[in-house]
Amino acid sequence: NKWINKFKNPNIEEEEFFYQFSDDCFYLGMEMDSFRSLHHYLVDNQIEDFDLFDPQSLGHINDIKVLFNTIFSNWRRITRDLDSLTAQHNRQWFIASLERLQQLVNLVTI
Repeated sequence: NKWINKFKNPNIEEEEFFYQFSDDCFYLGMEMDSFRSLHHYLVDNQIEDFDLFDPQSLGHINDIKVLFNTIFSNWRRITRDLDSLTAQHNRQWFIASLERLQQLVNLVTI
């Protein structure tokens, strides 16, 4: 919820996303695996119509660890390519992915 709110805040500084987000990801045990776990998940579940850049495709992911690693890998892709974490399309993707993660976690804790 913390990061969903931060990505929704239009006044947040880029540096906060750059440093604090990665610190939280490491703390939570996320792996920056260059989308390997996502690839294996899609192949194993025969999902062919997945588009990483379409937030609606995130509904295909039902595995918390895969989604965790996908979020962290996309953060790394954006920072490596010097894209803006605060660009609208990136904000929308992170909000959608974190909301999906929250849904999956809520299913496990109910």
